[in-house]
Amino acid sequence: MITSFEIKNYLSFAERSSVDLTVGVSAPDNYHFLDNVCSKTRVAKIADIYGANASGKTNLLKVLSALANFISDSFSYKLDDSTPCRPHFFHATELLGVHIEFVVNDHATSKPNCYRYDLGIAEQSVRCERLRIKSSKLFSGVFERQWVGDQYQAQGLGEKHAANLRKNVSWLAWLAQHNLPEAVSIVQYFKQFRSNLTSRGPRMPGLYNTIDAIDTFRNNPALSQSMVTQLNRWDIDIQDVVYEHIDGTGAGSEESSSNWMAYCIHELADQSARLSILNESSGTAGLFSLLSIAKIASNASIVANRLRQVFMLTIFQKRFSMLRARLFLNSIPC
Repeated sequence: MITSFEIKNYLSFAERSSVDLTVGVSAPDNYHFLDNVCSKTRVAKIADIYGANASGKTNLLKVLSALANFISDSFSYKLDDSTPCRPHFFHATELLGVHIEFVVNDHATSKPNCYRYDLGIAEQSVRCERLRIKSSKLFSGVFERQWVGDQYQAQGLGEKHAANLRKNVSWLAWLAQHNLPEAVSIVQYFKQFRSNLTSRGPRMPGLYNTIDAIDTFRNNPALSQSMVTQLNRWDIDIQDVVYEHIDGTGAGSEESSSNWMAYCIHELADQSARLSILNESSGTAGLFSLLSIAKIASNASIVANRLRQVFMLTIFQKRFSMLRARLFLNSIPC
């Protein structure tokens, strides 16, 4: 059971942001809440996130998928694989921080244990990682690793296994491979995590529509410029969209729409960065696709009506998928 989490310098969140799933004493006593064995509070099973387009709603949830993947599967990463944790593109070399509090049943005794886990990553290497467990009212250390000089200094659980520990691997995943029961319990819990968001890629139910839209815009500069204007109103950091051919295979791949990508150019003060349209917010990517249909309708009201119908469906699907992502969050058995 996840009770709270916090991120800093993760995707669109440059500053520290936190989500607390505990509820106050005035909340009704019903099946919507779970007892929190770490305190006298309760925890919500379902929580909704709402906000303006490109405000980071999806990214706030995506960190949980990234963290679950890193904790449970990073031992299988190749030496040159990147972690699923991505920093803000204007602070790419600075420390990315994740803090999460959760409850997991002990592998042997089934007793619930309350944990605090902290992870710091910079330039795709783990710089610090720490796990603490609640014993009475305070949290005490289980393990801690720090990158000092050109090697890790580890103390606590499993420190004798620290030799050859890779920079892109979670200490929990590493210890689980050595069958340390406490690490195995936590890794098994995060292996159960399910979400409609992926840790390394976008949530893109309209992928083919987006690819088709890229082909439409790159062959119609006037329509493309109009699209950029609308995207800028929707997502004020986007100043331009450029198209680049990506590697393809087979004869004639140069002409295939699937071998082109659109990149949104973001500008903030004197800084500039670009992001694939597939990694933009779902609202921005959806609008990009919808604006491409303008070329097939000469009557503006037809376009407006079509956009309104699709937007209503998109909004419903988007809110439902957000609820579903959070529904699974605390439906996993401890």
